[in-house]
Amino acid sequence: MLSTVEQIVIKILEKHCDNTIDIKRRIRVISDLYKYKWKEDIAIWGQKRGKVVKYYTVYFDDEFVCGFDEADKQEVFLLAFWKGLKDLVKDNKVILNKYRADQRREEERLAKEAKKQAELDRINKLPDQTPTEKLAKEAVKRVSRSKKKHTSASATRPNH
Repeated sequence: MLSTVEQIVIKILEKHCDNTIDIKRRIRVISDLYKYKWKEDIAIWGQKRGKVVKYYTVYFDDEFVCGFDEADKQEVFLLAFWKGLKDLVKDNKVILNKYRADQRREEERLAKEAKKQAELDRINKLPDQTPTEKLAKEAVKRVSRSKKKHTSASATRPNH
């Protein structure tokens, strides 16, 4: 479910975008209160208590675009957003056309699967005739599996 701030940001951006960008699906707005532990950081503690204005970050296709706080005017936010998005497009980190972006995501997924399959094939080609070779092959498999678990756990993102 979208937060109120995220709904407002999406509504503002939809006024300035055409249908090919699909703002609702590609934009995420995350509060510092959600990202950080408020008991461990004094700035977040101030936001939690209402003594400091709340700060938010905006992501487009999981790439950081800009940050803003509740005290910023709409024009300041829009300027920061468009500048950040322009930099992402220029650096080829984001593709605005949703069909090309979907195609790129699919290509990245297929490349990741091909890399995974190549790793499995490499492991399966290891010799396993002697007990020592069998142990070594099992160790390589375990290390490969634990490496995958570690990288996939760090790649997760919060769901709304």
